Amino acid sequence: MFGYFSLSPRYFMILHHLNEAQFAALFSLNALTFLLTSIFASKLIMRLGFFNSTLLAAALLILSGCAMGLGEYYYQHPYVLFIPNLIASSSASLMLGASTSGALMPFKHHAGAAAALFGCCEFIGGALIGSQAISDRSISVLPLAGSLLLMGTVIIVLNRYFQRNISDLTA
Repeated sequence: MFGYFSLSPRYFMILHHLNEAQFAALFSLNALTFLLTSIFASKLIMRLGFFNSTLLAAALLILSGCAMGLGEYYYQHPYVLFIPNLIASSSASLMLGASTSGALMPFKHHAGAAAALFGCCEFIGGALIGSQAISDRSISVLPLAGSLLLMGTVIIVLNRYFQRNISDLTA
């Protein structure tokens, strides 16, 4: 999300010459997608569980990153960032609920401190990804696409690791 927030004004308004109202409309649709996914996420998490919901969200991140990368290579249009980011926003919404709940489960007695640490890691990671997404003078979705691919892959690997070792965490 931070990568998109950092890149989108330059991408839409400078590279593709959208005006402020058009940019605001696209940004609002992104927020609406996040909100609507959040409404349904709790039911999906209850049905799939923490681990499978996180795996689904990670797969959506990878799909989004691939779509951005391929779109950048083959097709220069504002939708190259916008449509894949709707997928990434849905993923973020689903992952936020599933990963937060799952990550805090082993720390029931220290939930406040664990939530603070979790939030801190989210914001530091977001700041790093956001700054990386706009670090190049050229305006490209490729750094963001690469971040989505990398994060999706890391999440899948860590998810599998913790799923195998969860009994050690909850003991």
